Amino acid sequence: MLITKTQLFIGILVWLILINLMFLVDIDPFYSRTTLTFLFVLSVPGYLLLQMMPGTRPQGAEGFVYAIGLSLAFLVLLGLFLNSLFRFLDIPQPLSRSPLIASIDLFLVGFVLLAYLRCQSNRISIQLPSFTPLSWLLLLIPIVFPILSILGAMLLNNQYTNQITITLLGLIAAYVLLIILLNKKINPSIYAPALFLIALSLLFATSLRGWHTTGHDNQLEYFVYQITRTNSSWDIADYRDPYNASLSITILPTVFSALFSLDDVYVFKILYQLIFASITI
Repeated sequence: MLITKTQLFIGILVWLILINLMFLVDIDPFYSRTTLTFLFVLSVPGYLLLQMMPGTRPQGAEGFVYAIGLSLAFLVLLGLFLNSLFRFLDIPQPLSRSPLIASIDLFLVGFVLLAYLRCQSNRISIQLPSFTPLSWLLLLIPIVFPILSILGAMLLNNQYTNQITITLLGLIAAYVLLIILLNKKINPSIYAPALFLIALSLLFATSLRGWHTTGHDNQLEYFVYQITRTNSSWDIADYRDPYNASLSITILPTVFSALFSLDDVYVFKILYQLIFASITI
């Protein structure tokens, strides 16, 4: 499928405008705003930055992972910039929703214009891989794994048996063995989404255990995040500890919390697991 670069960048701007309208009227039916915003801020800034860079750009799954990494870097650096600027100007709560959305809008409109000018090709080819019925089957099977992982964790949280979780682990092992045996008969393009879904299901099996964050390190990480989240501002002097110097557990989750309609604990239990799983692609 071929689309023009004008259509692509207009589509990005329309996506951005839609998200802003949903924030403006304050609606999030079935977490649709949260989902659209999460997908947008985790992919589009990095994609635009890639388009602005000279040289050959990574494609496919590799390009997707690079886009996620650059998007995360953008959010952290933007949060740090706003935090420093607002504190210098003695303006409170630099990491609250309004300044974050306004700043993201401003930067991304600029990114769209620069990326449009830097894009060499007037037409962009989007090619979907051609799958045999066997490849489709092996692509669809791992979609069940995260569902079983969530169900298994919920049952364990409510003092039920671990049978679903044990079944999940067995199914993952059987699936991996099946992929190895049939590797010459399937499209290699299924490996990336399969690895992502397997990794996500294994992460959920741990992160969703309990109704709060679990583990010694996680408790301290969540504590320094709560300091930043409560103040909508980051200051190393608020709690002098190496954990509070880590922007990935202070500024980044605070940005996520401001943009997404999720309880604070699920930023760590769900969103971070989605990001961690993506590095397996």
